[in-house]
Amino acid sequence: MRTIKWAGLVSLALHCSVVAMIGLSSGLRGQIAPLTDVAAETSLQFTFAEPTPPQVETPPSEPVVQAVEPQAVAPTPEVALPARDDVFGKMVEVLPPPPTDEAPVAEIPPATNPAKWVEAPPPPPPPSEPVASFAGVEARPARRIVYLIDGSGSMAASLNFVKSELASSVARLSNDQSFQVIVYRQPAGGGGAPLSYYFFNGGGDPDLIDASLEQKQRLRAWLETVSPGGRSEPLLGLEAALRLQPDLIFILTRNIARSGGVDVQQRNRQILDTLDRINPKQLLGGRLAKIKTIQFMDDDPTGLMQAIASEHGDGGYRVVTRSEVANRER
Repeated sequence: MRTIKWAGLVSLALHCSVVAMIGLSSGLRGQIAPLTDVAAETSLQFTFAEPTPPQVETPPSEPVVQAVEPQAVAPTPEVALPARDDVFGKMVEVLPPPPTDEAPVAEIPPATNPAKWVEAPPPPPPPSEPVASFAGVEARPARRIVYLIDGSGSMAASLNFVKSELASSVARLSNDQSFQVIVYRQPAGGGGAPLSYYFFNGGGDPDLIDASLEQKQRLRAWLETVSPGGRSEPLLGLEAALRLQPDLIFILTRNIARSGGVDVQQRNRQILDTLDRINPKQLLGGRLAKIKTIQFMDDDPTGLMQAIASEHGDGGYRVVTRSEVANRER
């Protein structure tokens, strides 16, 4: 059976080849008469048509390009781009920040060199307190100063030193400070005034005066008129000085009354009690005025000057020795 099928196929192929060769050699056009294959009883019919000419594609004409004026192009909106998640190996979507109506805030770059940072200037120092000093004894605040000079006869050897040092002390005061100089003594025989003031105001009452250059120069001339005499009476001078309401009092003395039948201890207690009354302690501490005491030549044997400085001057007591006075006299 398989052999018969192959024989039929070969016969059919041979017939087709013969027909094709006949058609080409004779130049026949149109239809060809049917041929009959007796053996295979197969009828074939072929039709030849005019060959179709190849179609040539016409290239499209180039479009006419018109000049277009450039226009502002809106910025391309940001598009979310995929980004790789390095941890889980997934693709995640990175979205831009939502638009806001607020104006962008300029970022301040971090300082790269802290050493170049500009620090704020330090605050100005507080105004200094006024100060006054005499022979190395200093006190502050001292805006109103009274110099209380012992003018008794015991000051004869040291009075020139006192005058020179006092003029130097006043010269160091500033214009916003004020001062007064009081010479106290108990005149011998009851003659003369127990108190001498450098300055009196227009009404004749003593007061403090500004430490101007003119007053400093006038003070030197006035000190030349001061001479020693009589006995020492410190309480009289202290009462006069405190009436002027000073911040600071310098007592400049050589000696106090310790003769003529006077009980020194009783006298000292009377002076200290009176000072406690006229220069009382304040609620927050301190006194109305600080009292500094400077003793000349020798230490005070009665202890009065030391006690006044301890209770009213925060310990401001000093002895100007004989050698210091002698060196100044030379």
